[in-house]
Amino acid sequence: MQLRQSHSHLSNDVNINNNILDLNFSQFGTLIGLATSLQFIPRNYVKIRLIYINQMLIIKNDIENIIAWKKLILLPTVLLSSLPVAERSTELKFRIDCVERDDWSRFI
Repeated sequence: MQLRQSHSHLSNDVNINNNILDLNFSQFGTLIGLATSLQFIPRNYVKIRLIYINQMLIIKNDIENIIAWKKLILLPTVLLSSLPVAERSTELKFRIDCVERDDWSRFI
């Protein structure tokens, strides 16, 4: 799964084959700013709240963990970026599962 369909809007210093966690903080602006968000999150996705809480606890225990901070900042983009209605449920479950397994290699 790739979050980016078209790459023409990305800065030249962003390698589209990189894992999302390999980006520098200075490269986040373009990526985060272009992702449109879901308008509605179904009630049965309480897991999203738990993912945020867990990530914040990780940071609380190790405030200098750069990867943990990147994950927290990128969660809205990874989990809540807009999806076609026909794919929404399946894709959102897939994204949640990847984040819960700490498999960020799917997000490039």
